Amino acid sequence: MDLKKELLQRFSFQNYTALQEDAWQNTSNYQIVISPTGSGKTIAFVIRALLHLQKHPDAKILILTPTRELAIQINDVIKQSRVEYSSLAVYGGNEFKREENQLAEGVNLVIATPGRLLDHMERGALQEVEFDMLILDEYDKMLEIGFHNELGQIVSYQEHWKKIILNSATKIEEIPSFINQYSFATNDYSKGNKPEIYKHLVMYEHEDKLEALRNVVLLHPEKKKIIFTTHRERAEMVYKYFHLLEFPCSLFHGGMDQRERERELIKFEHGSTTIMICTDLGARGIDIDDIEEVIHYQLPIHNDSLKNNADTHRNGRTGRMNKSGDVYYLLDDSKGIPDFLQGIEIIQEEATEAEIFAPYSTMYLPMGKKQKIRKMDVVGFFCKTGGISNKELGKITLKDNFTYVSVLSSHASKVKDKVDNQKIKNKKVRVSWCR
Repeated sequence: MDLKKELLQRFSFQNYTALQEDAWQNTSNYQIVISPTGSGKTIAFVIRALLHLQKHPDAKILILTPTRELAIQINDVIKQSRVEYSSLAVYGGNEFKREENQLAEGVNLVIATPGRLLDHMERGALQEVEFDMLILDEYDKMLEIGFHNELGQIVSYQEHWKKIILNSATKIEEIPSFINQYSFATNDYSKGNKPEIYKHLVMYEHEDKLEALRNVVLLHPEKKKIIFTTHRERAEMVYKYFHLLEFPCSLFHGGMDQRERERELIKFEHGSTTIMICTDLGARGIDIDDIEEVIHYQLPIHNDSLKNNADTHRNGRTGRMNKSGDVYYLLDDSKGIPDFLQGIEIIQEEATEAEIFAPYSTMYLPMGKKQKIRKMDVVGFFCKTGGISNKELGKITLKDNFTYVSVLSSHASKVKDKVDNQKIKNKKVRVSWCR
């Protein structure tokens, strides 16, 4: 099998990015990869992992990531590659016993958050396992949010690592003591072709901030956008305000349980909502390529030395995979412009009347991979029973025990009526809206 050609087809790419292309050739065992968000780094390190498994099919690889959302997304990328190697996402909020059982059975690729992995290690679930490769994704973020001790414990779990890859969107100033015995080669992709991100300042009078936000959103009502706040209470407030305006929006913050956050991400990714309102959790946990605008409702709270880092990761949600994007900063007119935003164009937001429509509606089916459901089964079911063509179908996300399917909003209600309580693979299925 020509894995390089196969993956290009499975990921529906025309070409690999420079970072991904280099991953096929890179033979360095200890590597630091500095790459801007949206450069395709996830697929790049998955390529490195799969190449290692091609040579060593029984090998074990550990991928660490700061958030459960990233763990899930990385696992989804591996599943999408449709290789024969097993993978498991390990994170808080998931069923611990199920993870424990699967780890005991043996898994080629373990994708985990540090805290959850340590729980398994302390209970002896990985006692007989020796990993060949360690990949630290969003390495800078893991150190920034306080995972230094956990990472040290995990690295010291075994005496020697054959391969280590550190992925970071920002420059790594110093290698921590727990891995400084290895000699790292650095590949810096941040100086190459940078995405075209156009920044704008929007000044508002103190009492009119929500109205200013509304006006910025309506500058381009058709565009998919993400709005950042620094506090979950403020995210909730904006979400409620937009609901009153009947804007199709999703909410994403750390106070929501895992299932709620996953559902909100699904709606946004599937096009059932076009606006995502979130805290900085979304600056690392949302990896969607077609976001066209980022709006800073509140500026990130950080030390001055780190402010541009936080700004980088928020803005990195747009301008991904060689696409352009726009970034808007809402600033109180009475407080002036911070140093790191000096020189950016100031635009005038004007009140306008416009509606925002979600192009797709998403449905939920309580059947998935474990019930032997495949994407082609879902497509056939909706086209034949629902009376639509492939063109009216949107994204399909297949999970272990359930499936999300998006249909053009103009057809969705009629399609749902036709498919609800009908048979797919000789089993009746209740179809509901993903709310």
